[in-house]
Amino acid sequence: MADLTHLDAQGRVRMVDVTAKSPSERLACAQARV
Repeated sequence: MADLTHLDAQGRVRMVDVTAKSPSERLACAQARV
């Protein structure tokens, strides 16, 4: 799981420093049915 920057080698969640990233525009769409 080392390819995922938010997970450590054991698969646990870890904080990632994003202060150097440029702002970007994103669009997310989600749908659910219960």
